[in-house]
This record gives sequence, C-alpha cells and structure tokens, in this order.
Amino acid sequence: MPTLFQLTLLAKEEESENVTGLLALYAQEGWQEELLPTGETRFLVFTHEKQKAQSIEEAILSRTSAVETTLTEREEQDWLSTWKENFTPVNCGSRFVVLPPWRKDDYDARDRLPIIIEPKNAFGTGQHATTALCLTLLADAWENKQIPSSEPFLDLGTGSGILAIAAAKLGLSGKGLDIDADALENARENATQNQVAQKLQFLQGSIEEVQNEHFGLIFANILADPLIAMSQPIAEALGQKSLLILSGLLEIQAENVQKAYLSQGLKLTSKRLQDEWCALTFRKD
Repeated sequence: MPTLFQLTLLAKEEESENVTGLLALYAQEGWQEELLPTGETRFLVFTHEKQKAQSIEEAILSRTSAVETTLTEREEQDWLSTWKENFTPVNCGSRFVVLPPWRKDDYDARDRLPIIIEPKNAFGTGQHATTALCLTLLADAWENKQIPSSEPFLDLGTGSGILAIAAAKLGLSGKGLDIDADALENARENATQNQVAQKLQFLQGSIEEVQNEHFGLIFANILADPLIAMSQPIAEALGQKSLLILSGLLEIQAENVQKAYLSQGLKLTSKRLQDEWCALTFRKD
C-alpha cells in the first residue's frame, strides 16, 4: 500500500495566521486545520513525497519559532479513511453544497445545487475559505444576473475543478486551466461525476493558453503574487461587461492585488472576507 507522509504543525494562537499564509504558499494542494481548546491550531499536510514534506517543514520553521512540527509516515488508506470520517457537506453561499461521493445519495440537498468532489490531492474541496468565497460570489453574481450566460467562462488554476463544475451546474460552459496534470485528471473525474463533462474543457497550462480568447467570467483562485504578475493578460482575457472573481489571498495581501487590477481599468464591485482570507470581484465595462 502506498506510503503517505503527514506533516503535523502545532501553532500557538498568535502564529496561526502566519502559518496559514505560509501554507498557502508552500502547500498549495491544501491542508486540514483544527482549532484546539488551548487556542492553538493543528495543521495537517499530506503528501506522497517525503522531500516535499521536509521542504514545507523547513520553510515554516525558518519563518516562525512558535510552531512544533512532526513528520510521520502512514498508509494511504488511513488517510482516505480519515477523509471519509471528517469530510462533511459544505454549504457555500445560498446556492451550492459540496459533497463527497459517499454522501451524494443520502444527503438531502433540497434547494441547493450539489457539487460532488472526490477529495484527492488537487486543491479545492469547498472546505477551504478561498473556495467557499468564490462559490459564494459566483452564486451572488448569478442571482443578480451579472454574468453574461452567452459567453464562456475560464477557471484559472482549476485544481479539483470545483469552480468550473459549479459554473457548469448553472448552465455555463467553459475551460479550466492548471499546470498540474494530476489536478486536471481529478477535475475531469469530478466533472464526469457531476454529469457536466460535456460543458467543460480542461487544459494544461496557464493564461497564455487562451491568448486572443475572451470570457464572460474568469475565476482565479490561486495566490497573490501570481495574480499580480498576471493582471494584464487576465484583464485582457475578459470580454465586455464581464466579471472577474479573484481569491487565494490573505486580507493583508488584498490591497496590492486590488491596485494591480484597478490599474488595468477594471472596477472593483465587491470584497468578501472569511477568516483571514479575501476574495475580490471586478467588472470590465
């Protein structure tokens, strides 16, 4: 059975926000976190590569001294069992609920659109604030008729495909881009699971893969620095009267990201916070 490496980080209360920001940079596949009664936060990072776990550990320890770390080996089946025990339905905004496959038949979604996501290594299970923020903003924009339904959408850094699947469930068609081939495989599996594969095209690469194309909606749930670096090509990929939803950034990083996109002639229409995370919505008129 494959070996999985578990990096456990125990952060004091005053360091938990700092550790979250560092994990966003160095553990982009995602992590689990639990607030303990002591006020400390326990973070769990899983990877098949010991060297990667060690590099994350070294990066954290080099930037903070108030964190205890433990690196252990475990069988992958144990990790999957833990996911099944702890992965519960997540309501996102007023319209979506994210479910694991083993809950799709026994959970009453009622008036919510169910998004079935297999929790693998690709980032995006709905349990992280950045994903939930994007889904909330998508639902709000759709209900307020702010998304041109006749135009395709782009999900930049698609990960598990969760945002693309949500948009497809609303009736939109579009593309998902990611530099990680494993993430794209997971996204395609999830699209099939949700019966929206015919509405979606997943491609390996970044914004340069869609040069000269225009979209009525763009998601980019990645990191602050790449968002700033790609502000010009992302803005150029927007069609007229289109919408841009950005996340993956901490609240303290939002101002610099906001400035980068305002300088491209976009208009900021909303700023939403959850915990220390932030999502921004822009419009191109």
